[in-house]
Parts: sequence; structure tokens; C-alpha cells
Amino acid sequence: MIWRFFGTFLSLAVLLSACSLSTMPDNTLPVAPFALSATGGEVFTLDARFSLTLASERGADTPGQFFGRLFWRHEAGRDEWLLSDPFGQGIARLVSQPDGGFMLEQGGKEEFIGNEALEDKVGFLLPLAELAAWARARTGPGAIVEYDASGRLKRARESGWLLTYRYANDADRLPSQLEASLEEFRLKLAIERWDIP
Repeated sequence: MIWRFFGTFLSLAVLLSACSLSTMPDNTLPVAPFALSATGGEVFTLDARFSLTLASERGADTPGQFFGRLFWRHEAGRDEWLLSDPFGQGIARLVSQPDGGFMLEQGGKEEFIGNEALEDKVGFLLPLAELAAWARARTGPGAIVEYDASGRLKRARESGWLLTYRYANDADRLPSQLEASLEEFRLKLAIERWDIP
């Protein structure tokens, strides 16, 4: 169960419905996009509340739903995710490794998890290269996108994931809410604080 939880969380992005963006009317596409190409080099941290919904667990007919808090630090070649329950009690720490894979710290134990092993455990390919860009409302060149009236990314489909964004006010360029879905997985982030040096 913990693998499904982490896998879905990592696959963020984050964070919608199962409908396809190709059904959007043509007049929703922007003339001048705000979203930048996906790059992983910028440093940021964010604090957020999250909700994770699994339509069905392996072999189970009942959905699972989880709530908690996330602290995420991203820098070139490294991501660190600290997950806690809604009351701030630590659940786990996951750190990406420079040579690929992750170090999972949970219950006082550490375990290395390779990318292929992680995919096997969670049941789908994780969009590791896109995560940091998606969190900042950026997409790659192959994404299908929709922008709001202020030129900010509103909705996108990339690598099979459907992403939806909301902003706290008209001036903000970083999202305050992100929802990502892939098939039966849905992750919502309510971002309370951004820190970009």
C-alpha cells in the first residue's frame, strides 16, 4: 500500500478528470503561452496539503483516499519529499539519487529503490523528468495546453497525465492548487508557500 501511495504522489502532479484535452474547443488555446519549457535546474521549495485518491487498490473494489502534508525541495539533480499526516506527524522521507532511483526513509529504516523497481511496485511509469516543471505550471513542447486570460497554464495533458491549475489571484504566476490524474489516480495539492531564491 505504501508503494502505491508514493507512486501516485510522485506521479503528480500532482493533479484531474479522465476527460481528454482534445475535446476542448479550439478557442480555448492561447496565442502567447506563459508556460516555459520543462527544465529541472531551478531551486524551489514548497509546502502543501495533499489529497490522494485511488479509484481502486490492486484487487480491491473500494477506493482509497489519503490526506496529509508535503514539504518538497527541488534543486538540480535532486528532489526531497517529506510526507506527514494532517497533524504533522512524519510518514516518510523520499530523496532522489544522482545516479537514479530513490532513498526511502520510513520508520527509522532506509531503503534504496531503483527506478525500475519503483515502477514495478506502483504499477506505472513515473514522470520523474516532468515533476518539477509541472509543479511550477510548466510543460514540455509536446504537451496539449490551455491557458487562462492572464496567460498562465490552466490545463495540460502530457505523458498521459491530465494537469489542472488554479492561482490565488490574478498577479500570481505560480499555482496555488494543482491537480494531476492518470487513469484511477488523482492527486491534489493545495500549495500554501512557495520559496524560489
